[in-house]
Amino acid sequence: MTATADFMEGEDASFLSEDKQTSAMHNRPTDEARVMQRSVQRLMGASLMVAAVGLWVMPGSSWDTDLLLFKLALSLTGGLAGFGLLLASSTPRDPRVEIDTIRREVRVVRPAKGVGDIILRRCGFDDLARAEQDGPRVRMWDRNDDLLVDITMKNRDALFSLVGGLRDVGKLGQNAG
Repeated sequence: MTATADFMEGEDASFLSEDKQTSAMHNRPTDEARVMQRSVQRLMGASLMVAAVGLWVMPGSSWDTDLLLFKLALSLTGGLAGFGLLLASSTPRDPRVEIDTIRREVRVVRPAKGVGDIILRRCGFDDLARAEQDGPRVRMWDRNDDLLVDITMKNRDALFSLVGGLRDVGKLGQNAG
């Protein structure tokens, strides 16, 4: 067992990005600029790959020996660039919330292939602006008074540990819960 305790058993946390709330289980960020960027990348990638194949299969394409090397280089470059654009346009994985009551911090992390987890946001219990508890639901705000996490805890022991840690640093009132 490590010092880091990930209390989320399943995907029952909500994560708020700077502009829109997203649920870690159902929704992904709907920032219109990112959606448009990914759509354009996909369209360009597919177009380049179709064009690379089209150089060879279109009727009337030239099979002259002096053009074959040029067509091969152009189709390989277009195909690889198209494949790269398609890969780059993939949607990132959903973030998850980790609450470490030993270190007294909350982390919003995104799992990444090959590099481990990428920490999107980190905030110590003492750096929180405030916290609220309503039964098993706990909400925490960061220093800028932006909602950091809104979680519903399933594990009672984990909830008591979290509430105790928040009360110790004075971020949760004694009458909460």
